[in-house]
Amino acid sequence: MKKLLALIGIALFLLILLTIDLNKTISFLSKADLTLIALAILILISTIAIRCAKWFLILKHEGIELSFWKAFKYYYIGIVLGTFTPGRLGDFAKALYLKKHGLARVFACVLVDRLADVSILFFTGLLASMLFSLYFGVEIFSSAMLLLLIVLFCLAAYIFLNEPLLKKLLKPFYNYLVPERFKAQLKQGFASFLKTSHAI
Repeated sequence: MKKLLALIGIALFLLILLTIDLNKTISFLSKADLTLIALAILILISTIAIRCAKWFLILKHEGIELSFWKAFKYYYIGIVLGTFTPGRLGDFAKALYLKKHGLARVFACVLVDRLADVSILFFTGLLASMLFSLYFGVEIFSSAMLLLLIVLFCLAAYIFLNEPLLKKLLKPFYNYLVPERFKAQLKQGFASFLKTSHAI
């Protein structure tokens, strides 16, 4: 599986090289502000490093011992594959490199990592929209829509943090939609997911 993922990564890289116009790219870069490009690269590297540190701490909390370098390597593989897959599903590929620690535990860590990313994106997007509206006088969300989004998010957070209520709501789906042979593993993974996410 690891070799297959590596081959997929190489194939995607070659596909990019074959589809871009190299001369136009070089011409564009030669006219660009190198200071801004350097700043953008620095911000990108810093963002990846912070996200990797988050992933490393999540794994450590779950009791999965791994060097920071390996955590970075697996996380970056997930980023690359996630870029080319719908809904960033390729991001889950990093879990396959850690399957010896138990797929249920590792997938729980991946879900917690994605949940943290979505929560941060929601708050920063909401804050940016509010600041943009105030600064430029352009209404992106009506007051009612903004209030509704905040209420829905708070309600979702309350249900998620209330473990008995969450289990009660999900129980019908678990009983009737999950095949019997997958129930034990899913239950273990869900328990790990709740334990790690609530602790964080």
